Amino acid sequence: MEKAVRETRLSFDYQWANLKDSPWLLSSPEFKEQCTKILLDELASPRKRIAERLVLDVGCGNGRWSYAFANLGAEVIAYDFTRNGSRETKKLGVEVVLADALNPPFRPSVFDIVFSFGVLHHTGNLKRAFSENAKLVRRGGLMHVYLYAKKSQRLRIWRLFVQSSPMEMRKATLIVFLRIKGLLPIFSRFVPYSNLHEGFDAISPRINVESEDTFIQRMFRKSGFEEVIRIKTTWCDWKVDIHMQGIRK
Repeated sequence: MEKAVRETRLSFDYQWANLKDSPWLLSSPEFKEQCTKILLDELASPRKRIAERLVLDVGCGNGRWSYAFANLGAEVIAYDFTRNGSRETKKLGVEVVLADALNPPFRPSVFDIVFSFGVLHHTGNLKRAFSENAKLVRRGGLMHVYLYAKKSQRLRIWRLFVQSSPMEMRKATLIVFLRIKGLLPIFSRFVPYSNLHEGFDAISPRINVESEDTFIQRMFRKSGFEEVIRIKTTWCDWKVDIHMQGIRK
């Protein structure tokens, strides 16, 4: 597992340094302009529930959600386990800590909102990562997660194919394949991601855990949350995946 965690970290470090362009990142003027509206849709929440709240962005990557929360008037603290992701988020003026989701370096019951988008399923221990971050939510506070749901066999086959090669070869294989003109549409027919950043994100990391709704709901309730709901977003194409949140009792 140590090797898998190390390779997953290397994959994301490479990604945040080299693959910064995506329709769903701040590199896109359209996304940057709409990101606050998109975040409110993701949370199924009015703006007033975000403003002046203390927010923890778990696994912030290059900071798109930290940026959106800050624009909504929240006080944001972010952390990521990659140096390149942390550096990119710091450029946005957000306070960032280099840390691991399995051992978040914060006191319990501090944050009004703990937000984790596409992170906990890459940790190698989803239960522990969820539990450790759930402890950081104050009573009456909100925890929101986006996680991979059980998908078709085709995505698992792609992961097995790519991950059977060494890390450097894996990066080269994906990048060359996706950047050759005309191959990206072919790729997107077999994998439900239509750009280089998303395809690399979904396939390259060694650790990619998929879950069932009921399993995530149980983790919320076991960690002391009520009003646990699955969010049906309008902005996100990945509707098969799990967008879920709850309120700490």
